Amino acid sequence: MQRPGRLAGVKRWWILGGIGIVAVALLAAWLLLFRDTATPASASDLGFTGTAGDAPGEPGIYVYDTAGFEEVDALGGARHDYPAATYLVIEEGPCGPVVRWQALDERWDEWEHCGPDLAVSSSRGYHEWFQIPDLATSICSSQVFPRSGETAWTSECVDETTTSIDHVTVVGMETLVIGGQEVMTLHLRILGTTEGSTIGETTTDVWRLPGTTLVVRKVVDDASANASRIGDIHYVEQVTLELRSLVPTG
Repeated sequence: MQRPGRLAGVKRWWILGGIGIVAVALLAAWLLLFRDTATPASASDLGFTGTAGDAPGEPGIYVYDTAGFEEVDALGGARHDYPAATYLVIEEGPCGPVVRWQALDERWDEWEHCGPDLAVSSSRGYHEWFQIPDLATSICSSQVFPRSGETAWTSECVDETTTSIDHVTVVGMETLVIGGQEVMTLHLRILGTTEGSTIGETTTDVWRLPGTTLVVRKVVDDASANASRIGDIHYVEQVTLELRSLVPTG
């Protein structure tokens, strides 16, 4: 006859073993459900169907040497290292150029230039973390180039929960070498602040080809905190973009 104490011990091991199996199953399900991915974008992902131009700033796909990353501290934290090449596509929209920069399937920005002097009228930013998509759309009153006599100005983008204000200063005209070719660019420094459900600060240096929406060089340092039910989620992005060629491809 089996002793009662030994039987109780066996039952305890069965119970503990069952709890362990359930815990492992729950952990596996959690890891599968919230598995984070960072898939490098390719030129075919951009969906450009138009005819590429033959001059800088015309429609087409532009390639950038890229160094940088983005990261968050939610759910234990995750980091997306950007690939060595990222893409900018310029297309003709219903009222002006539509410009989209894409680094990953999970990370892209888009600007619609419908205002006077190529001003940004709306913007969209896409982030995906742990397979959870987040698309933010803003209405903007954002200059791209200084008006006559201006050396500094303020631009604004607003969505349902946040307001982003950019303080832009003209650094000056600078010559950069792109694909062995010297090109004159306009260097702007942008100090951005975001208020509302997201609070943050961004410093951006951008070198633009005058008279176009083409970015020749860009350096971004972004840090923000987004309110959530589990507390503030902190986001950091640091990236440098260098245009490889002034001539677009299709």
